[in-house]
Amino acid sequence: MSGRLKIWREDKFEQSSVVAFLDKFRSEDTIHLILSDGIIIDPEVIKQNDADGKLKIQRILTPYQLERILMESDNYPYMICIRSDIIDSWSVHVMESLYDIMRIKSNFYGCIMETLIVGQHGIFENYFGKKFYNPIDTTKYRNGLYTWEEALLQ
Repeated sequence: MSGRLKIWREDKFEQSSVVAFLDKFRSEDTIHLILSDGIIIDPEVIKQNDADGKLKIQRILTPYQLERILMESDNYPYMICIRSDIIDSWSVHVMESLYDIMRIKSNFYGCIMETLIVGQHGIFENYFGKKFYNPIDTTKYRNGLYTWEEALLQ
């Protein structure tokens, strides 16, 4: 299987994202779901969509746990769900390191890596390849400015 790295952001966590991921990779022996603090998944949703018991769920509390899981685990598909306020608290060095690990795992080992960041836009977008699947909506206003404009210094 050829690898793929996909990183995207959503305003809120939807269980349907996990269900869609499970459906896509049902033929794999193992499917990994990594959740940060604050992301809760309904066990009934898992029971209904993972009858074979292929889904392996891990909770991460620190970025170092995520690094270690990715470096020491197999190359079956991964879905990583992290809250944006948590990832924004991580250092730039850690974010760059995680992005490198995800790129190496997907490009060189053929691993499917999907990372969903839940919450507001943040600095993390600059360090995860500067490419996200959701473009900025130029029609939204925030404090009298379009969301893509810089505020003037006063």
